[in-house]
Amino acid sequence: MSKGFDGVFYPYISVNRIDTTKGFVDCTMPTTHGNSAAFLTTLVDEVTGLSCFAYNLGVMDFKNLFGVSISFDMAIKKRDNLCGQVRIVSQITDKSDTLINCDCKIYDLESGELLASGTHVKYLINKVVTYNKG
Repeated sequence: MSKGFDGVFYPYISVNRIDTTKGFVDCTMPTTHGNSAAFLTTLVDEVTGLSCFAYNLGVMDFKNLFGVSISFDMAIKKRDNLCGQVRIVSQITDKSDTLINCDCKIYDLESGELLASGTHVKYLINKVVTYNKG
């Protein structure tokens, strides 16, 4: 059975700081894939999702907790001698009624060298989530 992306990342990501007023998230994660374009791209997608959720939760915007990606850009720089842990920093840079823009950077934890940066724009789904206690 597949765990999906969430099952691969979330058990290993340590969230060090969240600021809901800016959708700021600072995380660390052990990995041997610091030079993998696929891994870094997926990690930016996951952590910018946390930023969007944190920001909308912070402003009590429960109808816009979820969004659909409409733009996603990455820049990756391969580095030698990685320490085996990355630091991921993501924050919301702009939000309108229908769009939310995120910026994310991934660093080698020990050297502080930038491994990747990405921007993510999501169209906000205006939907109130309800739960059945059934």
